[in-house]
Formats: sequence, C-alpha cells, structure tokens
Amino acid sequence: SPYARWYYHNYEPNFTCQFERRVGGNGNGDGPKWVCDPHRLRDNSISRKAKNPDKPGCVIYSVGSNGDFSFELGMQNIVGKGTCEIHIFDMDHYEEVKPQELDATYHTWGIRAENERATDKSGHVYYTLKETIAMLGHNDLEIIDVFKIDCEKCEWATFNEWLDPAIPMFQQILVEIHKPP
Repeated sequence: SPYARWYYHNYEPNFTCQFERRVGGNGNGDGPKWVCDPHRLRDNSISRKAKNPDKPGCVIYSVGSNGDFSFELGMQNIVGKGTCEIHIFDMDHYEEVKPQELDATYHTWGIRAENERATDKSGHVYYTLKETIAMLGHNDLEIIDVFKIDCEKCEWATFNEWLDPAIPMFQQILVEIHKPP
C-alpha cells in the first residue's frame, strides 16, 4: 500500500548502527528523532572532559522546537543531566514551556543561510551557523556531537554550510525535511 511505502521510507532511520534508538518517544513530526548509539555520548563526554575540563564534553544543537522538548529531554535522560551542553534554537518564545528538569540553553533565533536577511517581516532574528557557533564560543571544538534540525524549510537554504570545514564537524546530523524545492 502507499501508506506502508511512505512509513518504510520516512519513519524508520535511513542509517544503521549497532544501537539506533528513537529518542523522545515514538511520535511522528516535531519531537522524537532517531539517534545512533546515544549512550556512547556519556563515555565520549567523560573522556573529553578528562582531557580538557574547560571545554564541554558533549554538545547538542537542536534547531527548531515548536514548543516540543521531548527530543532534548530524551537525550538528557539517556546521557545524564549535565553530560551534554544542549542548545535549542527557535525564533519563537517557547522557553516559557521548556520543562524545568531540562538542563538546556534556549536561544530565541533561527538559523539562516549566508545570503539571507538577519531579520524577517515579523521581526524574528536569524544568524548563520558560523555566527551561531562563534557566539557560543564553539569555534575551537573538534565536533558537535548531535546537530538536530527541524526548521520548516531552512534545511534547504543551510545544508551546504553544515559541512563547512571552518566549523566543528557534526558527528550526527538529524534532519526533518519539509517541502523540497
């Protein structure tokens, strides 16, 4: 059936790793995402912190929340509170509904491509990925462990910048795609 084909191509992960896991619940759309071996982030974080206690052991960027923090809370529950530095980016003011137990920093801005405007007609603020990384002091990190992006079409304008050698390498990229051009 067409529904079964859609489910097969869109719900299940399109990668294989030993312990792929749906983090943040089992729902579709905003919130839960598939992650490869999320439990390993804890060990990686401990190892990195032992080498350099002045840098975060683990970093997660989560672009687009739409007020649903199940993914970020799920990651925190797997790796342990305080293990990963979690940054959430959404130009709307959902920080008011961020769960109290979620140890994450909420940034009220969106991600834009280099050639796009820094504000839109509604007054929302946008920064490029390079600007965002610099503002957070992450330029000298080797990697950003998880880059989750669910930004209602900005993925098409920004994807070329995700692999720019001038920014830290993204260990895992979790992307929800919207309305392909």
